[in-house]
Amino acid sequence: MDRLFEDSKPKRGASAQKTQNAREIFEALCVACDLDWGQFTKRERGKVNAVTKELAEVDATVIQIQQRAEVYKRVFPGATLTPCALSGNWAFLGTRLKGQTGSPASVCEAKGHVFEDYASYCTRCGRVPKPKE
Repeated sequence: MDRLFEDSKPKRGASAQKTQNAREIFEALCVACDLDWGQFTKRERGKVNAVTKELAEVDATVIQIQQRAEVYKRVFPGATLTPCALSGNWAFLGTRLKGQTGSPASVCEAKGHVFEDYASYCTRCGRVPKPKE
């Protein structure tokens, strides 16, 4: 089995749970971003490990990573999803995710962009939405 990240000694108790959670986050990031960790350079592994640590600190779950990765792809079509992009937009993507579960969003007539519930204008082009009927 490939080593996901560097750990020198086996962990016990709460420390073992943190290590397991970090492994799950690491794997979820690699799957969401379509990365093969067996091909990582030292620098690439370091970047993913840093993001893993950041997400573990905010108690991120595998499901949240999957959901926010999908939101990222919808909000930034054509942009490459990387672990750094996901963590760098974590709160923003969470807000957009919550907007999906509220009332239906309006559609920007000019570009087909979606107005989120929290915004009074299109966050992509600045247009003000037409009132919902």
